[in-house]
Amino acid sequence: GTLTAWGTIQWTNENLIFGRMLGADPHAVAIRHVYGYYLQNMKRYDEAVKNQQMVLTDVFYGNGWKDRYTAQRLLSQDPRITRMALQNQGNDDPPKIWLSTLYNQLGLSLTELGRNDEAEQRFQTGVDFYPENEIGNNWLTYYSLQRGDLQATESRARQTVKWWPKSGD
Repeated sequence: GTLTAWGTIQWTNENLIFGRMLGADPHAVAIRHVYGYYLQNMKRYDEAVKNQQMVLTDVFYGNGWKDRYTAQRLLSQDPRITRMALQNQGNDDPPKIWLSTLYNQLGLSLTELGRNDEAEQRFQTGVDFYPENEIGNNWLTYYSLQRGDLQATESRARQTVKWWPKSGD
């Protein structure tokens, strides 16, 4: 009875589950990625940002992900990044789509922390990887509106409506 209760507790507490899995393999990209979503949903944004940054560091084999141009160059020159994405994304989509979602996830956490300049950079990198990235484009539209850049806002909004006809409703 006691052992069963202990075992049940171990596998119903997400922190314990993720902690044990990441303790065994701190570079388990898929697990850390899911853990980042969990932390984000629990509104633990500081921890989410750290996990999301670790995912990108592992995927890009270093800190090249931090600069949008370096990240693009690395993706085109280092086949390990594409392999890493294909191994961890859980579908057959082009890896650039999954990579853009990693940047979206980080951008959303940064936005919740009020780190808008960093968030905007991450959303921009995500859109660089996948121009039809709806979440990234919507946030970039929001940030351009916040800056009062009406020309950029209008351009992004028009592009968004063109790609997603229902998003204009």
